[in-house]
Amino acid sequence: RNYAEAIVETVREPLIVLDKDFHVKSANRSFYDTFQTSPAETEGRLIYELGNNQWDIPELRKVLEEMLPQNTSIQDFEIEHDVPAIGHRTMRLNARHIAQKGSGTQMILLAIEDVTERKRMEEILRESEVSRRLCSRVLAAQEEERKRVAQELHDGIGQSLASAKFRVNSILEQLVKDGGETGPQLLEAILPILQENIEEARRVQLGLRPSILDDLGILPTISWFCREFQKTYSDIRIQTHIEIEEKEFHSLLKTTLYRVMQEALNNVAKYSRADLVDLTLRKTGDRIEFIIQDNGQGFDMEKVLSVESTKRGFGLTSMRERVEISNGSFAIESLKGKGTAIRASWKVPDTPL
Repeated sequence: RNYAEAIVETVREPLIVLDKDFHVKSANRSFYDTFQTSPAETEGRLIYELGNNQWDIPELRKVLEEMLPQNTSIQDFEIEHDVPAIGHRTMRLNARHIAQKGSGTQMILLAIEDVTERKRMEEILRESEVSRRLCSRVLAAQEEERKRVAQELHDGIGQSLASAKFRVNSILEQLVKDGGETGPQLLEAILPILQENIEEARRVQLGLRPSILDDLGILPTISWFCREFQKTYSDIRIQTHIEIEEKEFHSLLKTTLYRVMQEALNNVAKYSRADLVDLTLRKTGDRIEFIIQDNGQGFDMEKVLSVESTKRGFGLTSMRERVEISNGSFAIESLKGKGTAIRASWKVPDTPL
């Protein structure tokens, strides 16, 4: 008996022992501490009368009163109740019948686990998952809309401008052949305007969503984007290190990688004063890692992040949100005069894509 009682007293969960008529024979210290009661207020009393009759629950009565006659047990039975002194709680009950040595008297050992905080965290996680999926759908819809607008720019305005430029060129050539003097000069003045608009339409189209991402995949898109970037910013060199195959990426991850790269390299061009960028995309174990590191001037992390939520000038919050929505982890490292590194990683999908 002393051995058994010592074991019961060391258990962290509240435990009580009931006789066959559901009176409390004993309880451990954890029970008294949790429910802020005493042996005098507990032992010998009917379980349904404890506290403010908090255990007088029809469903609990039913399963308890079936235990001994039907030789059953209680497994993870949950109840919610306002418990005096500790407030509204969710309790998970487990019970087994036991026999007293010698006399064979039947009793019930009831374990009570307070799962209030666990349930609260589960609810927070459920809400977080719902929010993540909603954000993912919003981003997917946004990307589809960008794709549609980019296609319309290409098929509509872009084609019209290109056609107009071609016709102006044809007229110009004909006027030159006919020996006109004023006409060719006027038309030549229009050509640069048309060309500028064609290039602007193309820049807008590519900024929305490059067709290469859908047609060829993320790896060719990275190569293409780096080439285009270096044409625009010729004083910045990009070294790419690709150690992964296209088949490892699902659609959302491809879009996320592209948007993070786009934002990160635009930040390099605008703020870093760097002349070298290392871009690494690789598979390491069960993780996909994406790192963009520059040798620029760096920045004060605390200062930039403190204004990021209002100004959003560096797009750091946007990058983090995109990565986390796609079930990835995101980190930024930067020191004044030491450059900046943006790191994102994702778990490799369990099944091939």
